[in-house]
Formats: sequence, C-alpha cells, structure tokens
Amino acid sequence: TMNNSLSGTLDKYDQWHDNCQEVCNKTIVEMLKNRVAGSDVSLLLCKWHELNQDLIADLMLSEFELETRVCNKLNFIRGYMIDISFDGEQFVDQKSTFLTLQYPDKCNNALGVWLEQDLGDRLETGGYYGFGEFDISFFCKDIADVDLASMRGVLRFNKMYLRRPQGKKWDAESAKDALQKVKNDLEFDYEVDITINDGEYDELLLLHFDNWV
Repeated sequence: TMNNSLSGTLDKYDQWHDNCQEVCNKTIVEMLKNRVAGSDVSLLLCKWHELNQDLIADLMLSEFELETRVCNKLNFIRGYMIDISFDGEQFVDQKSTFLTLQYPDKCNNALGVWLEQDLGDRLETGGYYGFGEFDISFFCKDIADVDLASMRGVLRFNKMYLRRPQGKKWDAESAKDALQKVKNDLEFDYEVDITINDGEYDELLLLHFDNWV
C-alpha cells in the first residue's frame, strides 16, 4: 500500500541519514582539528561557484556552517524520498541508489549535480516544508538514477550544473547524452524549455530551464 511504501522509504532514509550525518560531521571535525586541505568534503558540500576551493582553508567556513550544509542536504533528500515513495517501492529502489554516493570519499568519482533556483526576486518555495533553501547538490552514477521531476517538488530549480566524475571535461557527445536524459525524465511531468551551455563553465555543464508548465 502507499502507507507501507512511505513507511519503508522513511526507514531506508533514516538508516542512511544517521550514517551519512555521522561520517560527514566526523570528517568536518577532523579537518578543522588538523587544518588540512579537505577536497573531498569541500566537493560534497560546496556550491557550484565554490568548486576547486577548500571550504575550510579558503572560505573559512565554521563547523556550524559546514554542519548546516550537511543538514540541508539531508532535508532535501528526505523531501525527495517522501515524494518518490508515492510511486511505489520498485520506483523508490530505482531512484534512490544514489544515496550511497553522498559521502566525502565517494563523491569525486561520481557525477556532481547542483540544482539552483535563480529567479531574482521571484523566488518560489518547493512543496516540502522541511527544506527552505534555494540551491542544493547531490552525486550519482548517472543522471537517470534520480527523478528530477520529484526533486523539483522540493526545490523549484531553473538551473542545473553538472560535473563529470573526477572533473573530466565535457565534450559534445557527453553533453548531448546528459541533456537527453534530463529531457527524458522531465517530459513525463512537465513541458519546459531547456537550453545548454557547454563552453562558458570549463568543467561544468549548465542547463537552463524556462517556461515550466
């Protein structure tokens, strides 16, 4: 039933949540203690425009600020998990495998995805009350491993930045493949104009979304 699906989803999320939060926060404490470069946790928690900067050594973020970013990521994913649970257990299993990659030592070898709502003074809140930010990132093996339409219910993004595993540069073929997978996902639920910028952002591929219907 839907209730059983939701309950199972939250149980799965809760198990992952506790472990992920513990690992991330321990990593943050250790980095602050040793004052060493922390490229892994920086990649996991940075915003797209902070790529290649160390959140501690370069941006001087505090333990509280870093842990807040961990909490924001967990809240976003919780809202996403609740949303996909209404499509049944099989769909949840297919679209939640990316949870295993949300760790400092795994994210660099995964596809990095930054979602951002950039609407000037026309900011819109999502459908999940526990997440009130206007940008978020996550990591996955393939963009088809997540349900972007459900993510839009949590964060009404209109920009997406993609980073290939290990920062490998984008080329025309890989950019076209990523764009098609995004279209395949969203066209089941929305009509939207998607434009691509594959030159301005070096290691990042930018997709811009307009005229959502």
